[in-house]
Amino acid sequence: MNMNIFKHSINFYREIILKYGICLLVFFLPLVVFPNYFFYYISSKTFFLYGIVSVLFPLWLYTIYIDKSYRLSRKQLFFFIPLVLYIAWMTISGIFAVNPHLSFWSTFERGTGLITLYFALASSFIVASVVKKEGASYIYLILKFLLISSFILSVTIWLSDRGFNLPFKIFSFSSGGGLIGNPSISSAFLIFSIFSGIYLLISKTINKYWKIAIYIILATILLSPSFINIYSILTNKNLVEISKGAFTGIIVGIGVIALGYLSLSKNKTFRNVGIASIFISLIIFSFGWASFVTPGTYLHEKFTQVSLNTRFILWDISQKSMSEHPVLGYGPENFSIAFQDKFNPKLFTNEFYNETINDKAHNFYYDTGVSGGYPAIILYAFLFLSILYAIYEAYKKNSITKLYAGVLFGLFLAYLFQNLFFFDSNVTIFYFFTFIGIVYGLQDHHKIASEKEMVMQKKARSEDSKLIILLLIVASCASLLYFVILPSQKAILLQSVVSTPFKTDKSLIYENLLNSASIGNDRDVSSLSDIIFREYSYNLTHSVYQESDIPKLGEDVKLMFNYLESVSKTNTTDIRLQIALLRFNSIHYFLSGTEASKDSLLILDKAHNQSPSNPEIYWWEAQIYFWHADIENAINSYKKAIALNPYYGISHKMLIQFAKDTNNKKLFDEALLQAKKDIPGFNFW
Repeated sequence: MNMNIFKHSINFYREIILKYGICLLVFFLPLVVFPNYFFYYISSKTFFLYGIVSVLFPLWLYTIYIDKSYRLSRKQLFFFIPLVLYIAWMTISGIFAVNPHLSFWSTFERGTGLITLYFALASSFIVASVVKKEGASYIYLILKFLLISSFILSVTIWLSDRGFNLPFKIFSFSSGGGLIGNPSISSAFLIFSIFSGIYLLISKTINKYWKIAIYIILATILLSPSFINIYSILTNKNLVEISKGAFTGIIVGIGVIALGYLSLSKNKTFRNVGIASIFISLIIFSFGWASFVTPGTYLHEKFTQVSLNTRFILWDISQKSMSEHPVLGYGPENFSIAFQDKFNPKLFTNEFYNETINDKAHNFYYDTGVSGGYPAIILYAFLFLSILYAIYEAYKKNSITKLYAGVLFGLFLAYLFQNLFFFDSNVTIFYFFTFIGIVYGLQDHHKIASEKEMVMQKKARSEDSKLIILLLIVASCASLLYFVILPSQKAILLQSVVSTPFKTDKSLIYENLLNSASIGNDRDVSSLSDIIFREYSYNLTHSVYQESDIPKLGEDVKLMFNYLESVSKTNTTDIRLQIALLRFNSIHYFLSGTEASKDSLLILDKAHNQSPSNPEIYWWEAQIYFWHADIENAINSYKKAIALNPYYGISHKMLIQFAKDTNNKKLFDEALLQAKKDIPGFNFW
């Protein structure tokens, strides 16, 4: 009897962990931040997601083995096919990617690689399974956890540098994104929150106290700096960095709720009006988008006035990349390689905010096309259609009302629309997959187990279940070690480079970095070098360092250079890494009079091959030629940089300054005249 009670307790806690584990993940994911991680706003969430799912997914596999009521029906599995096919195709693209390692692991800065898709897919299966088991009550539970989390996040957005600006690092460094650390990502996430709130408000089973709380939460979100920014209005500050794509997406989604409700109406007139309105809306959108992307049109010019013209250059690069790699693309997370390969020198101008570094197209569909070619876009469209059809099927089966269906239609279309102007993050990927799990979970209801099913469940008491439990525990531990613990250690080590003063010997840190997990050896190393380079450059130009600091600083720069050089042996696809080597080579020369590398010309060759049209490479090339007393080639390098983008003043100023420093009056006059000709109003002084 006691053994039966024990087994019953084990089953009870197993179901509780499975049920509330997802809820806790939904709650904590936007909020969790480990300040000792590199890119802590993002990487904390990535490994938190991996860690929780590493525990829940094996537990779910064991649960569906012993309890058939949790197993997804054939119909539910059928609906998952488009999602699985999409991820499978992206996996194939990742295997054949320019940089497969980057495709699978992504970076600490993004956390959106294939591994994140795998963990998000696993969580989606769990959600669908528990929704099937628990029904609508579980959906309400998930949405409540989501809304409470969103409220806390919105409060941190209010407290950030675009709100009350509290003097705490966690807020002041978030750029208005609160605990998510990026205003656009937080706004994209809050789309899910707003429609979740609407979903609960129309429910007849939610009590009035909860509804009052939901109204407060929605008001806190919509009036925050992410959207309307009432604080800015009340304090007479400019409205800055409002996420226009997300805000417009919400408006579109609310319109879709109305159209979806009408289209599902049993009244023939209403239904026809709804369906006709959908087709008219699609036609208007098609013409509007065509006008939007066409230079010279009203929509195009209006967008460039209120947002970044850079988007159109990124999309042009994306289209060229897709045309050259139409089948498999460059591989997931490899947009930065396509970007450097087809770099547009126009980005080195103030008009484009000098956005010379990009790893995303700022349009999910271009990102998808560059990642996996046109088949990836087709499969993603197929996935989205399957979601919309699944919502319709749930309505037809009376799993949800037509108003609920309208809200779900609105949510997914709002998400679809905002992705036209942004890209997915690890946070939005998880919530997108969570809502997919909810919609697919609605396709079937839990039925009382038959006698035959009860017999199958008795497998839990058989001897082979012990082996299964052991294997799942081993798999969970291996996942935690390989996907959470080791990468987390790497994130901490990278952050320690930033936080450790230069007077402290970092040789052991760099040694540990080289012997640690491979994640972070791609773009993250370049990002690390950018941070350190900016710090050193600022302190040197503003005479922050004392003369006694110079020898120790030179040692620190050489250690950094050696680390970058070691990483570059395996990371051969990142132009920023080659530029970082050139930068630290230059600082070392400035400090000691000698180059950090004996092969600086070889570094230049690699950089030119990776990004032939990047002017910055020619700046460093000119400097190196000057050190080697090759004045003629130094001048030619500056002229090549100017030829790539004659309208960028920095390249002209470098050549003019070089002529001045070398007392070459003829070159000085010619360069100054050319600069004034290329840039009206140019002033060297």
